[in-house]
Amino acid sequence: MQKWKEYQLQCLKYLYEAPPIVTEGKFCNRTFDNYACWPDGLPGTYVNVSCPWYLPWANTVLRGQVYRFCTSEGTWLLKENSTLPWRNLSECEASDQESLSCRLVFVMMQYCVAANYYWLLVEGMYLYTLLVLSVFSEQRIFRLYLFIGWGVPMLFVILWGTVKYLYEDEGLV
Repeated sequence: MQKWKEYQLQCLKYLYEAPPIVTEGKFCNRTFDNYACWPDGLPGTYVNVSCPWYLPWANTVLRGQVYRFCTSEGTWLLKENSTLPWRNLSECEASDQESLSCRLVFVMMQYCVAANYYWLLVEGMYLYTLLVLSVFSEQRIFRLYLFIGWGVPMLFVILWGTVKYLYEDEGLV
């Protein structure tokens, strides 16, 4: 958030100090749209700026550009059925590979948390069997403990991850 505020201040300073590219006639006004800093645009042209440096993945999109279109009327092209300006920021988006690795790390974290709780349960079960049920074969009961400690959390995390992927796949941030 701090980087975004710095970027915003830099942009507003630029917008205030930079001379206009056209002194008469139609043109698209310079602006900051809370994502990128846009200079004045000539009618009927695409205006492009570098990907904002405040993005967490900015080092992976150093050569990327964000685009807007200045219409022949001297206004920024709007999104369909919207009052918001259209922009193409596809070159500035985080890569899917980074997104996938981040998601896998998050799933592993959930698995480790679940396994931690199940091993706590297994420890309680083991102590209970030592005190009360000492007639069972330890080898057979250890396999059950291993399944409860590692397998049951795996089942829940696989189900959770599948449901999250199918119904709540909204990407990062």
